[in-house]
Amino acid sequence: MRYLFLAASLCAACTSETSGERVQVSWVSDQDSEAEHAEFETQTGYRVQLEEARIELASVYLYAPPSARLSALAWLERSVVSVAQAHGGIDNEKGRRVLAEWTKPMRIDTLDSAPVTLDDTAAEGGNVDAVKLLLKDGVVAHVRGRAERDGKQWRFEAEVTPEDGVKRAVELIELAQTLAESSVVHVRVQPKAWLELCDFARLGEPSEDIVMVEANNQVGRALSIGVRSPNAFSVYIDEER
Repeated sequence: MRYLFLAASLCAACTSETSGERVQVSWVSDQDSEAEHAEFETQTGYRVQLEEARIELASVYLYAPPSARLSALAWLERSVVSVAQAHGGIDNEKGRRVLAEWTKPMRIDTLDSAPVTLDDTAAEGGNVDAVKLLLKDGVVAHVRGRAERDGKQWRFEAEVTPEDGVKRAVELIELAQTLAESSVVHVRVQPKAWLELCDFARLGEPSEDIVMVEANNQVGRALSIGVRSPNAFSVYIDEER
């Protein structure tokens, strides 16, 4: 009976969407060369020139599809090898299997076009259909620049701190990508999304002096929303280095 159960389990695992193979993946913070980062026009009609735009992530998680099961080989390996030695785990909040994770601070200068290569991490191979990016506690972003509309100009600077109690997790879905040995996970940030809803006229009269944006100002509230927008992030996976 035991062998029949094992055979049945192996057959079921063969329909897996996730290989479960242990792999090494590398992580890179870089920017889309075709995207507008330093100069752009917002939805509110301002032409913005950024002088500084930095953000810090606390962690990044790549998820298997909800229906994913281990392959037969991986299932058998987990049956004879301690789970503590395997990478895969479950995100208790989402109830989803985590295939790869980055759990160190990831500081990103969105105006620097040079790729930043991070450490390799252990992961599980398989299909990835969602990503969660978690912003750090406290100040998550710093931005400085100027905005112009109708011949008027405002200079601004802000340290962006989401309000207490707001969700600091940003989720990207429907990725349909695959992790394998030597895959490279690229994390990109688009600062334009931070400022899309900012009405800089709410900072006061136009001035060449830099205005420090307050959290309870319209611009401060819009920035707090913008840094948590899915439109501000993209993650894609290269097959190899």
